[in-house]
Amino acid sequence: MNEEGIYEQISAEIKSGNTKKGLWTKAFTESEGDGKKTKALYIEHRFNQIKDSQPKVQQEEKAAEEKVSKDYKINLSDGVKKEEKIAEEMILVNNSDGSDSSKEETASFYGYVPLVAIVFLIAIFVSSMLFMLISGYR
Repeated sequence: MNEEGIYEQISAEIKSGNTKKGLWTKAFTESEGDGKKTKALYIEHRFNQIKDSQPKVQQEEKAAEEKVSKDYKINLSDGVKKEEKIAEEMILVNNSDGSDSSKEETASFYGYVPLVAIVFLIAIFVSSMLFMLISGYR
């Protein structure tokens, strides 16, 4: 918090009557009962008190943020591990029937190779015949 923010906070405390009683009493004794001086001293002491406590508060906030970040990373890591485990289990379940679907797909693909070769040869033969017919070759 910047200095202006600290003074605004102190002003709000004084207006609401929510002052630190011990600090107000200290300012009262130092001012020897003078009301204006008491208020001025209270503001000075309270400002120093807030300013001195800020590094501690910032360190506590930073530590809390780091803990939350660490907990989030742990939870995220646990979630990823759970998803990986589920995926592995699904693979095991799918392959548990003893068949290997990738081998079956490969075998069925290679079953069409001779058919494709025959169709290709027929296409070449027909196109050659058409070329000879069109060009007038006899």
